[in-house]
Amino acid sequence: MNSLSDIKRRLISVKQTRQITGAMETISIAKMQKALARFDSYGIYADAVEQALISMLSCGDELTAHYTSTARGGKLYIVIASDKGLCGGFNHDVFKLADSVIERDCTVIPIGQTAADHYSSAKNVDMRFVSLGYSPDYAKVMPLAETVIDGFGNDFGSVALIYTKLISHTAWKPVIKTVLPVSSDMRSNVGAGSATVAEPSANEVLKTLLPLYISSACYGALLGSSAAEHSARRVAMSSSTKSADEMIETLSIEYNRARQNTVTEQITEIIGSMSALGAAGERR
Repeated sequence: MNSLSDIKRRLISVKQTRQITGAMETISIAKMQKALARFDSYGIYADAVEQALISMLSCGDELTAHYTSTARGGKLYIVIASDKGLCGGFNHDVFKLADSVIERDCTVIPIGQTAADHYSSAKNVDMRFVSLGYSPDYAKVMPLAETVIDGFGNDFGSVALIYTKLISHTAWKPVIKTVLPVSSDMRSNVGAGSATVAEPSANEVLKTLLPLYISSACYGALLGSSAAEHSARRVAMSSSTKSADEMIETLSIEYNRARQNTVTEQITEIIGSMSALGAAGERR
């Protein structure tokens, strides 16, 4: 049985840990709510950009064919993870999915410090956009979109995002979203905009729309990943707090039992001593 001092030290340590996890849970809830609000409001703009791109693709010219068919070259994967840990299996699940599809000759753009650490020893890694995951900013995503457009058809033939998709406030999963070439799901809707007239020309409009479309897709993935990260951290901290509460209850019971045993032993020793003294007095 552990001594009273050992149990007391463990009890104090667990209570301090419980205070930390409880505070982190509260902070995660506030950040999650803010991230969810940004993610939900951004969906309207993202849908508008996608619909505009679909309309332009219906015009059907060489530029359209370039961005709707697989080009020569390797593959580019943009892997989005968190900057910090303590969010359960959030990062592990993303990397597990990414590692299952990324081959040695693929190019990787990690976003988030944990993603940068995970791919630090890989070959074709572009570390210029690691900080985009911390407090996502649309203006800072535009250089990433330009890199994707400039490299498509030259350095790589397809571009995909690997990130955590937020399904609900308590559910999320890692997904792969193809950005270029434009997905077949989008191309199937091209016919709806066949009567679209572009001024000054479809090519000129597409040159403006494509960076907006790619940056919109990347920014939406960043917002969704951020909201999912805070949700995952809230769940992880909530679980840790609950475990700490259970451990505190167990240690408190153990401490009280140990203290009671100590008091009982002391009383037994006192009674035994008094009995011994009484017996010694009678012999005299």
